[in-house]
Parts: sequence; structure tokens; C-alpha cells
Amino acid sequence: MKFVSLISISFLLTASLSVTATAQSGGGDLPPVPKASASKPKPTPPPSTKAKAATTKATPKIVVAKEPTKVDAINFDQMIEGKIEAQTAGRIPPNVYYQEYSFAATDADLFEIQINSSQAAIKVELLDAKKINLPIKRDEQTGVYRLGTNGFILPADGEYRVRVSVAPSPTLAAPVPFNLKLHHTGLTAVGYQHRLQQIVKGFSPQKPDESIAQLERLSLDDPQQPGAYEYLGLLYNEFKKDQVKASVAMSQALKLGGAAIFKIAHDSQWRRPNRDRKTQRMAFQDLKTNWLRISTTQLVIADFNVPDKAVLTFPREQIKEVNRVLSSSFFFIKHENKKIKPDVITFGVPTPIEADLVVDIIKGNLLRKE
Repeated sequence: MKFVSLISISFLLTASLSVTATAQSGGGDLPPVPKASASKPKPTPPPSTKAKAATTKATPKIVVAKEPTKVDAINFDQMIEGKIEAQTAGRIPPNVYYQEYSFAATDADLFEIQINSSQAAIKVELLDAKKINLPIKRDEQTGVYRLGTNGFILPADGEYRVRVSVAPSPTLAAPVPFNLKLHHTGLTAVGYQHRLQQIVKGFSPQKPDESIAQLERLSLDDPQQPGAYEYLGLLYNEFKKDQVKASVAMSQALKLGGAAIFKIAHDSQWRRPNRDRKTQRMAFQDLKTNWLRISTTQLVIADFNVPDKAVLTFPREQIKEVNRVLSSSFFFIKHENKKIKPDVITFGVPTPIEADLVVDIIKGNLLRKE
């Protein structure tokens, strides 16, 4: 009986606890949504002006590369007075300022870059059309820059740039002045011969002045090679009849190891000219025209159509005498070449003045005493 009562009491207690728990939870599986608070949250205050300034100052400034405001063109042997200043110079981050100059050149041009400046840190660079640096070397004794490429020549014909730069720290406070010159020292042997051949190939007897101007230009581009002077002497004498200019050009050609060139007439068998009874003029029995080349070592009679082919050659030691024939335009050469007979050969040129020029050059270069 007591056992049953205890069971009944446990059941009632369990049931009572179950009802209370159900009433408190609201009968659902999730906790109820909490009620909103009566007080509103305070908004976050905006940053002060001082804080903004501090943030701005902390951001590093980015230096942007830029080109110079102007790139001037220069020519060989032209002196340039330039300067590098912050407002107009090009900029290479972080602190290199530079100025550039453009120039046209060929793969035959030989030159040096000369620069003078009070700024010891100044630098010189050479760039091609694609802005690729070409190797250059500075001579420590003279201070000039020369190409460091094979043969010391440019890779191709075209436009190039010389860049003059300085690296101040951190800003360019004052302009850096400098003097710049591209000193043309000459042409490569191959390039010189190519230009000379083009001039000779393009020669027109009706327009000798055009070829003379081209030859003068070539002689300035490389004054150390004789070819241009040889042809200048020939054209001034043959087509301009200016023996004064011809003599100057021929003398320069001879100094450089070249020759004085004349167009001459002679007999095919080397016989002396005969006097024509009707005209009383001297004439060769069988007229032949060839070239006479006079150097400091020999005298050469060359084939008119094949100038490189020697018809007769007289080393200086075989030449014993040369003189003009009276007041004519003929001159004779006395020689000791045992292979050629006679030992006196007569040649003719258009005028007595030209005959005197030939005689003077032979005497001054082949008969003069050392």
C-alpha cells in the first residue's frame, strides 16, 4: 500500500515539473528573440582633420619617368652648349635627370663623343632608334667616349641619340651646364670606297659640278683618304679647266699616298708625234688615249677602259728626265726601262698649262732628291 502511494507521488511530481517547464519555454524548440534595448548605440565619430593630414603624409610619393620636353638634332662637329634642368629634363626614377640629342649616322661613320662639364657625376650614353644602349668606352686620358662595338662602328644606318645625365640627390636644385660635340674622325675603308664608287658611277660629263660637290663632301667626311682628292684633281683639270684647284687636290692626294691622274694621248707604238704639213700641228701617227697616274713612288700608264690595268710602269729610279716640248702641249719622259723602246716617250695633253702641271708634279715627286 505504501509502495503504491510512493509511486503515485513520484508520478505526480514528475507531471508537475513537466507542466512548469513547458509553460516557461513557450512550447517551441528555439529560444525566444530578445527584446530591443531601450537605449540607441552611439555612432562612431569621424576622423579629425589632423588625423586625415597624418594619413596623407604617410603615403609615399611615386616618381614617374618622363621624356625631355625637347630633343634637338645635332650634326657631326657641331658644338652644343646644353644644360640639364628639372623643368625641361627627362626623368628616370628615382633621381636621374637627363637631356638627349638626336643625330643621323651610317655604319661607315667613325666618331668620338666629347663632353665638358663642371659636374663630375655627369654620364654619357648612346642609344639606337629602339632606345637600346650601345656600348661606349671613355678614354681616361682624353675624356672622350668611343664606340665599344666590333670595328668601333654603328650597327646600321639610321637615327641615334646621345643621352647626357646626372644623378642628384634627391632633387636637381640648379641646372647642370655642359658642352657636347660629336667629332667625326673619318669613315671605314669599306664605307669610304663604297661612297667613292657610287660618286664615280653616277658621274655625268654634262653635270660635273654635282660630282665635284659630292667629292668635296667625301673629302670633308674623311680627309685622311686620297680617293676623293684624286678625282677632284681630275675633274677640276679635265672639266673645269681650273689647274689651280686641280693642283691643290692632286697635292693632297699625293701626300696621302694617292696619285695625280691625267688623261693623256700617245702613239700606240710609243713613237714621237709628227708635224702635219697642212695644219702645222703635232699629231701622233696612231693615236691612243690612256690614263697617266703619278704617285710618289712610280709613274703608271693605265688602260683607258680598265683603269686598274697597267700598260706601262716606271718606278721612280727609272725616270731620268721630264720636260715640256717647247711651247706645245706635249711633254716627254726619258727613262731607263730596258723592256720599253724607245727610251724617250712623248705624251700629249689638251693645253700647255696642263703640260706644265704634269711636268711639275713628276719633277716634284719622282725626280726630287730625298
